[in-house]
Amino acid sequence: MRRRKNTNLLNQLLWRLLRAPRFWGFFIILLLMLYIFMPHEKVGRLLMPFTANDWAKSLYAVKYEYFPNSDAPPLSGLLQAESSVIQKEEKPTVVDRELAAANEEKSWVLDESFAFPASTVPCTVVRHKAFALCYDEEHELARWVAYRLDYEELEGNLERLNNFAPDPAVPTGTAHPSDYSRTGYDRGHLAAAADFEFDRQAYEESFLMSNIAPQTPELNRGVWRELEEQCRRWVRRDKSLYIVTGPILGKRPRKIGKRTKISVPEAFYKVILDMREPEIKAIAFIMPNSKNLKDDFMDYVVSIDEVEAQTGLDFFPELSKNPALEQRLEGELHPELWRRKYRKKQ
Repeated sequence: MRRRKNTNLLNQLLWRLLRAPRFWGFFIILLLMLYIFMPHEKVGRLLMPFTANDWAKSLYAVKYEYFPNSDAPPLSGLLQAESSVIQKEEKPTVVDRELAAANEEKSWVLDESFAFPASTVPCTVVRHKAFALCYDEEHELARWVAYRLDYEELEGNLERLNNFAPDPAVPTGTAHPSDYSRTGYDRGHLAAAADFEFDRQAYEESFLMSNIAPQTPELNRGVWRELEEQCRRWVRRDKSLYIVTGPILGKRPRKIGKRTKISVPEAFYKVILDMREPEIKAIAFIMPNSKNLKDDFMDYVVSIDEVEAQTGLDFFPELSKNPALEQRLEGELHPELWRRKYRKKQ
């Protein structure tokens, strides 16, 4: 009888506890603390049985990006679930295999001697599928990102993933996505992600941290984004453009990041070259990394020589073989050539 009374008493206490709002409040707070402070790989193992559910992937993605508390790599079963699903699609037909082979044969590798800037600053060249960059370990930023954007590559329409991740191709390592958390700066793309929607691998590589730099929200979501969109409109008109973009650093730049100290640029540049005859032309922009910005990106047009003076880079060094052309393209301003309306399709 005494044992039964004790059992009933325990059941009553447990029932009252479960009905108490304070208990559930404490329980939720405890779960949140465990979620925030546990290493991301332990949280991932707890979520592994639920990898088929989107909520589990979202929970792990937020944990890995903002509260990793560990240097361990992400668990592929959760962060890369989408790509693993793609790999389980039906077996390709003969036509599919031929198309895939044709796509593999197409190369987006640049003519390096022409497109790569010459630099007086030491940095490590890293090549990805559709763009290349030169990574500066001291500042944890790419000094430049270079690629060629062609008309036929504008037809892609991939869903934005925001899968920011460290770049494994950089030997010294890159910044971590969480280094930007609560800093007031956006993870700003140097090479625009939308320029690579023609190819999934190229698109995903644009979210590697080697292609990211701290940008104010006003710049990243405003006039810089408008310039990126205009570049694609220019490609639709001019068929093909060389684009080089990167940061401009001060002598003693501000640093952000807990794991990795990232230098905050004073400004960003974008250099654009159209080598199609008969109207070979170039244009360059320098935009301050600030909150107070002009509405029209054309207000930020500068000469390529000005960008070279502020960065220590020599853009399109092969142009030096033709001094007259180099002077016209790099030393002079001809924004009127870029304001012309679209040519009619042939």
